[in-house]
Amino acid sequence: MTSPRSANIKLILLAAAVVIVVSTLLYTRFIVEQLLHKERGVADLYAKSLQFIANAPNDQVDYSFIFDEVIRSIDFPMVLSDAGGNPLTPFYSTTRNIQLDSTRTDQQQEEYLRAIIDDLDNQNAAIRVTVQGDVIQLVHYGESKLITKLRWLPYAEIAVAGMFIIIGYIGFSYVKRNEQSNIWVGMSKETAHQLGTPLSSLMGWLELMKDHAADSPKMMGTLADMESDVH
Repeated sequence: MTSPRSANIKLILLAAAVVIVVSTLLYTRFIVEQLLHKERGVADLYAKSLQFIANAPNDQVDYSFIFDEVIRSIDFPMVLSDAGGNPLTPFYSTTRNIQLDSTRTDQQQEEYLRAIIDDLDNQNAAIRVTVQGDVIQLVHYGESKLITKLRWLPYAEIAVAGMFIIIGYIGFSYVKRNEQSNIWVGMSKETAHQLGTPLSSLMGWLELMKDHAADSPKMMGTLADMESDVH
């Protein structure tokens, strides 16, 4: 039978587990949303930089701020394509954080990057680069490795919290069983002691009565029955 105190401890453990899980998920989701917003801003700035270069006269274009500030801050996978979604060449300069195999042919590289673009578009909508209202390029980008790790972090934390709660519950149950066992042992010893005292006294009185009733067979029979009951 579960005591009220035991039930309360189990409820506390369950409530703690729920609070840990919900708090972890909400906080991690908040961090991921903040990082996604930052990456979206970087990708949008890169697209605007390309748009600025495309629209500005050649003698007024300054590429330094793009290469020094914008491109350097890109730590997520990104592919630049034309308006139809075809990867632009040269592939090494129009991609970021994409593992390219130099042994592939240009056609194989293009097919590989098309698959990458499809995957990136499933993560985020492509950003358009326009010139006089016409889309000339698309910036496809995905999530950085940090965000991917953060998405898995809550599950790892939940697993650790779950193990902690399970170990705590098992430890509590083990301590409780030991306490119950010690209580039963103590009660058994006390009961044996309490019963031993009057029984020893009764056995002594029976022996004394046998000495006085040695000449009465009927009384000896009764004493024998009483001695059997006492044993």
